[in-house]
Amino acid sequence: MAAAKPTINAHIPKTDIVTRHKVIRFGTTRKAPTEQEAKLYAYLHQRADLKVSRGSIPVGFYSCMFLDEGQPLYLETRFGGIDDDGEPVGPQYQVSWKAEKEVIPPLDSLSDGWYRDLDDLWSNVLSYFEKRGILSEETLEYLDADPFVLFGVDDPLTQQALLKLDKFPALMCDGAVPTQDEWAYYLRIEPRDTQLVWLVRAMQETELPKPWTCYKGIGSIVCYLRSDSGQVTWKHPFYDYFRQLRDFCRQASRDEVMQVRCNRLLWSYEATRVETEHDQEPLISPPYVARMADIFGFDVKVQGCVVRNCKAQLKAFAKAYRTKQDIDIGLIRECNEMLQRDVAKCPGVLGQGQLMPHLVPRWEFSSTHSNQTNRR
Repeated sequence: MAAAKPTINAHIPKTDIVTRHKVIRFGTTRKAPTEQEAKLYAYLHQRADLKVSRGSIPVGFYSCMFLDEGQPLYLETRFGGIDDDGEPVGPQYQVSWKAEKEVIPPLDSLSDGWYRDLDDLWSNVLSYFEKRGILSEETLEYLDADPFVLFGVDDPLTQQALLKLDKFPALMCDGAVPTQDEWAYYLRIEPRDTQLVWLVRAMQETELPKPWTCYKGIGSIVCYLRSDSGQVTWKHPFYDYFRQLRDFCRQASRDEVMQVRCNRLLWSYEATRVETEHDQEPLISPPYVARMADIFGFDVKVQGCVVRNCKAQLKAFAKAYRTKQDIDIGLIRECNEMLQRDVAKCPGVLGQGQLMPHLVPRWEFSSTHSNQTNRR
C-alpha cells in the first residue's frame, strides 16, 4: 500500500489503560547500516502520565490480546526493506484477528495488509470494527488508544528483552517444542549447513543434567531453571560446550570432525551404560551401527554393504576408548578408507574412488589445526 514516508512523532495515548497483551515473540532489534534507517526503527512516545519513553521497534515482533468478545487480536512487525527509490522503508505492521488470523483491514488489490505507519493502520482497524458493529462500545473505547502501548511494543519488559537478546542468544520456541531450525538459530548455525546439522541434532537430543529443567517463558523464549537454587537463565547448561564444538568443527579437517563424533558416540554410550546398568542396549545394535555409518557419510538403508565393517570398527573404537578415553585419528582414517572401499565394491552404489556428495566439506580445512580439543 502506497504511503508517505514515516516520521518519528510523539504518540500521545488517549487514555490511561491497563494493558492485556501477551507477547508471543519479541523479535529482534534491527541493526541499521545508516543513521537514517536507524531512526525509522526507533520510537519516541509520550505516555498518559506525560512521561516520555524511547525504545526500538523490533523486527519479527508478534503480540496478541484477547477481546471481551473472546476473539484474539494480533499485531506483527517485519523488516520493510528498500523502496523503489533506494530509500529504507522502515518497519511494517500488520493486524489480524481470530484464530484464523484474518487480516484487518481485509486484503484488496491495493493492499497486502502491511502498513508503514502503525497509526494509519490502527485507524483503519478501528473504522473496520465500527462500521460492522462487531465489537461492543466498551471494547471499542478500550481499543481507542495507542497501539504501541496496547500490544506491548512500548513496554519496559519488551524493551529490556530486546536489549538482552542483543547480547545473549536465546532458544526460541514457537510451538510445543523447539524445532531443529530454532536449535540451529540458537547455535548460530545456518539450518541448511549439512556439515553441522549433526551438531544441532546432538544438542537437541542432549538431556538436561540434574537438577536443571526448562519451560517456555514470555516471548516464546526457553528458560532453564535450576531447581535446587531457583536460578533461571536463558542459557542452556551445555551451551558453551556446543558453541566451542561448533567453532572447532568449522576449522577442523574432515578426519578430525569424524574423530570428535566417534568419541561423542562412545562417550554417550558409556554414560548411558552407567546410568541404566542392566537395561543398557548393546553397543553393536542397529541404532549405533546406523549412527556410526552416518558419521562417515553413509546410510545403512542405502549402503548396506558397510554394516559388517561398521560393526567391526565399532568394537575396535570401543576398546580404544575404554583404554585411553580417546580414539586415535589413525583409526578414524583407516575406518574411513575401509568403508569407502566397501561401498566402491557395491555395484550401482558408488563408483571407485568417489566420495559421497555430502562428505565434501563446505568449509576450508586447516592443515595446521591443533588437536588439543575436548574430544567428547
